[in-house]
Amino acid sequence: MAKAKPNTTDFNDLHCAEGLKVVGEQLRAAYDAFLKSPAPPDKGDEKFSDSPPAPSDTGLLSLEKALEKFSFYYPKNKVFDETERQLVSMAAFKLLVAPEVFKAWSEKKRSVGDAYIKPKLAAAKMAGGAGLVAALKRYVYLMPSDEVYDTETREIIKIAHLRFAIADCFDDWLKHVKRREIPRKNLVFDPTMQVGKGFINKFAGLPLQAKTPPDNLEPCLNMVKLLKVLCNYDDEAFLWLRRWLAFPLIHVGKKMRTAVLMHSDVHGTGKSLFFDGVMRPLYGQYARTLGQVDLESQYNDWMSEALFGVFEEVLSRSQKFSHTGTVKQMVTGPVFRVNKKFMSGWEESNHMNSVFLSNEFQPLPIEPHDRRFLIIWPEIKLLQEIKEGVNRELAEGGSEYFLGWLRATPLEGFNEFTEPPITDAKMRLIEFGRPAWEVFYGEWKNNELDLPYTPCLVSQLYTAFKRWCNRQGEHAMSQNKFSGLIQTKERLRKDLHYQVGTGDQTKKGRFFMVEPCPPSLKQQVWLGGRVEECDRKLGNAVDDL
Repeated sequence: MAKAKPNTTDFNDLHCAEGLKVVGEQLRAAYDAFLKSPAPPDKGDEKFSDSPPAPSDTGLLSLEKALEKFSFYYPKNKVFDETERQLVSMAAFKLLVAPEVFKAWSEKKRSVGDAYIKPKLAAAKMAGGAGLVAALKRYVYLMPSDEVYDTETREIIKIAHLRFAIADCFDDWLKHVKRREIPRKNLVFDPTMQVGKGFINKFAGLPLQAKTPPDNLEPCLNMVKLLKVLCNYDDEAFLWLRRWLAFPLIHVGKKMRTAVLMHSDVHGTGKSLFFDGVMRPLYGQYARTLGQVDLESQYNDWMSEALFGVFEEVLSRSQKFSHTGTVKQMVTGPVFRVNKKFMSGWEESNHMNSVFLSNEFQPLPIEPHDRRFLIIWPEIKLLQEIKEGVNRELAEGGSEYFLGWLRATPLEGFNEFTEPPITDAKMRLIEFGRPAWEVFYGEWKNNELDLPYTPCLVSQLYTAFKRWCNRQGEHAMSQNKFSGLIQTKERLRKDLHYQVGTGDQTKKGRFFMVEPCPPSLKQQVWLGGRVEECDRKLGNAVDDL
C-alpha cells in the first residue's frame, strides 16, 4: 500500500499528489482492518444488562444520575439542575436521558417549589456575577417609588437611570430576593446620628478633624482677627457670633433658631472671605453659597443635606418684602419640603444655619421686636496683611486649628434659642423699616407731636397724622386704615358721650382710650376736657395741610 506524503492532509490532497489509485489502496486497507476486528460480546455477557446505556457509552445520563442531578419544578413545569443551579426546560431534559430513563425518572422524581428554587437561583447569581453582588450591596430601592438610593455616592437616582449603570445585571438585581429596600420615608439626613433600625442616614460626617491651636493662635490668628474686624471690635457682638458659629460644630446638626445678617456699603471688609472662605471648609459638602436665582427657583434641592448656608445679595429691592416669609422659614423652620427636578418631593429636617451678606442698606425688612437676626455693619476695610494672612493660613491647614478654636468656645448660658444682642446696625434697620403710621404712633406716645398723648377722638388723631405726613414727605393712608392700625396699639371705644363746652350739651364720638377715666371724675366731662385740649393744641399748631 502506498503511503501518503507528509504534507497531505486529506484524501483530496492525496488524490492531487499521488492519484486515484493510491486513494483506493488506502480505503481498501481500512475496510480490511474493520473486517478483522473481534465481534462484540453477546447479551449473556456479565458486563451488560437491560438497563439504559451508561453515559460513557452514549452520552446519556443514567437513572441514578438523573435522580441525583435533577428535580421537578412543579409551578413552571421545568427541571432544576441541582449541580449547575439553573432551570432546564422539559424538552431539553428529555434530550439528556434515554426514553426509558425519562419514564423511570418521572415516576421517582423529586418535586420542588418556589420556596426551594428561588433562594438557590439567587445564590447561583450571586456566586456567578461580581457586578450583581456589588449592585445588591450598593443600591437600595425606595418603596413605593421609581427611585433607588446609591449608598456610595449618597444620591437618589431614578431606576430608569440605574438600568444603564448596571446594564449587565439590572434584571437580576430587580428580581433578586436579596435586593435591599426601605420605605421612602426611612431615608433620612440626620447629622445628630439619632437614626433607628430600618433607616438609612445620608450624613457622612464633617470633613475636618479639629486641632488645638497654641496659645498665640498662630496657625489661625488672622482668621480670628478677621472675625473681630467684621464685628467692629464690639466684644458683645464678637462673643455672641463666636458662640453662634461654634454651637452647631460642637453639637453637630443643631438647628440655630437665629441667623446672621452682615451688610455694609464699605467694599472689601472681608465678609465673603470669612463666611465663604474660612467657614465653608469646616462643613465641606454640607456648605452652600447661594444667590438670588437659587432663592427664587421653584426647586430647592440646594437646601437638602445642608448645614451651613451663605446667601450673597439674595433679595433685590423689589423682592425683599415678598420673600420675607421664605427667609423666616429657613431660619426657624424645623422641617421643609424638598422639590427636585424630575424627582418626587420629600420632607426633610432643617439643619441649615444661615448667613446673609449684602452691600444694601436694607437687605431685609427687620421687625421692631425681631429676635432672629444678629445684624452687623462692618465699618472698616480689611487690611491687606490680614487678607494675605487668612489666605496663607487656609493654604497651610489653618482650618483645622480654627475649628479647634471654635470648638473650645465656652457655651455656658448659650443655646440655639439665645437671642442676639441689639446692635446699632439693628436699631437703624428697625427704624428704617418702620411704616409711617408706626413712626407717627411712636412719636405721639413719646409726646413728640403737637397732639398730646391723651384720650382723643379718632378724627383728631387722623388730622394730626395727615399734618405729620405732609411735613415728613410720607403718604397718608385713609382714616379707616389708619384707625384700624392704631387699634393694634390702643383700645378704640365707640359711641362714648363727651361734654361740649360748660353746659349740659353732649356728643357721641369714637375715642382712642390711651388711659382710663380717673375714678373721681365723670367720664363725659373728663372726655370733653380731653377733646377741648386736643382741639386747642391742633389749632395752635401751624396747619401745613
